[in-house]
Amino acid sequence: MRRRELLAAAAGLAGAAALSRPGAALTDGPADLAGGLQDLLYGGGTAEPVPVPALRAATIRARVLEARMRQRERFSTNKERIFSNAQMGPRQIRAFCELAPDAEKLLERAMVQQGLTARAHDRILKVARTIADLDDSADIQAHHISEAIQYRSLDRTAL
Repeated sequence: MRRRELLAAAAGLAGAAALSRPGAALTDGPADLAGGLQDLLYGGGTAEPVPVPALRAATIRARVLEARMRQRERFSTNKERIFSNAQMGPRQIRAFCELAPDAEKLLERAMVQQGLTARAHDRILKVARTIADLDDSADIQAHHISEAIQYRSLDRTAL
């Protein structure tokens, strides 16, 4: 599921089409959806449609295997026995989570506006690094950070 589908499901809307129509307001769902992330990312405005490609299971599997291979290569020179982004400690996060300038600004804004802790910051970076690996991106871009923040927010509202 991509970002818009997750938001639509969390808002109880009728599928991703509800948020993918032109000019669809992101505030169609509960006001507290994603802990104010909508305002952080979109200023409370409207969103343009996002094309959601239909991925087959074989395509998804290939992307995941490629991402795992990138992680294995990244950690192959590491003396500690780390095999995935989820196992990174603060030192590895600093070394392997290179942020694009706009991604860094977005993460700083989320930290301040949502009152995120240092632990939440590190967890968001780990998830964003994995999303970037799935996109075959060397650096973490702003859309990787925003997707990781949304996953974190959805996870918190589901509890």
